[in-house]
Amino acid sequence: MAKVVRFTSLIGALLTVTIIGATTTVQAAPPLLEIRVTDAQASLEESAVAQVAAVSGVARVERYLIIPGGEDHAVIGVESDVALRFISEGKVYSAARIEAGRGLRPGDAGQRVAVVGMPAGMGGMGGMGGMAGMEIPSTIGSSFEVKAGFRVRLVGRFTVSRAGKEHFIFLPLDVAQRAYDRQGRVTHLFVSLAPAANLEQVKRELEAVLGAKATVVVR
Repeated sequence: MAKVVRFTSLIGALLTVTIIGATTTVQAAPPLLEIRVTDAQASLEESAVAQVAAVSGVARVERYLIIPGGEDHAVIGVESDVALRFISEGKVYSAARIEAGRGLRPGDAGQRVAVVGMPAGMGGMGGMGGMAGMEIPSTIGSSFEVKAGFRVRLVGRFTVSRAGKEHFIFLPLDVAQRAYDRQGRVTHLFVSLAPAANLEQVKRELEAVLGAKATVVVR
C-alpha cells in the first residue's frame, strides 16, 4: 500500500509525496506568480487587475496593497478570503497558523480590524512590541494606531518563524486603501494558474499586458 505524506511549502502550497516501494513521486500545487509594481511609489489600478484576470490560464488573482514602514515592519492590505502572504528577504511566506484570535474573514471588509505577525521571541508582557513608533497590544480586542489618527482593532496574531526581523500588520484591503489614500489601487498581485496552463506562455502574456508598470516573478 502506498504511503502518502503531505507538507506545506514556504508559500503555503500543499505538496503531496506518494511513496510506492522504492519509488517516490512529488505532486505540487500549480506555480504561483508574483506581480509587483516596478516603481516602489506606484500602484496598479483596478483596470490592470482586470486585464491580468482575463489572461488565459489564470485561475485566481489575489490583490495586495503593501505599505513598507521602514526596516522593521509593513502594513499589508489583503482581501479577506485569501492567504496572508508576506515577503521577507526576497522570499514569499504565508501565515499558515493563527496563534491567538482569528484571521481575516469576508465580513471584515470595511472594518478597522488587524491581524499581526511578529518574529518568534519578540513578544512582551505589556505588548507585542513597537514598530516605528507603534505600540502593538498583546490583548485581542485592543486597538492601536497604524498611522497617525487611524486606529484599528487587533483580532488575531501569528508568529513569523521562518522570516527575518520584520513585523507584519494585515488589514482588510479596502481599509488599507482608505488609510493610505490608495483607493482602488494595489501594489502586488499573486496569480495562481489553472492546472493545464503553460507557465512560460502565461508569464509572457502577463508581461505584455502590464508592460513597464510591473514585474512578473515565478514563485
